Amino acid sequence: MKAEVVSGTTKSKDRDKILKNYENGDIKVLCACDLLNEGWDSPKTQVLLMARPTMSKTIYMQQLGRGPEKHKAKTI
Repeated sequence: MKAEVVSGTTKSKDRDKILKNYENGDIKVLCACDLLNEGWDSPKTQVLLMARPTMSKTIYMQQLGRGPEKHKAKTI
């Protein structure tokens, strides 16, 4: 199983390639912290692990919403 990480120090072109490979299914696990909180949705995401503490319910719900989008390939 292939996994990748993206962070604020990942070069833009490398980050774009990693995210594209994730959406294509070439990468099965994507790890990011405080990078894909807004403006990025992944309908193919089936599992979302929240390993970052926050006291803000709004931020928590916003970040949680990155994963459970409906997609024709999902069975949930």
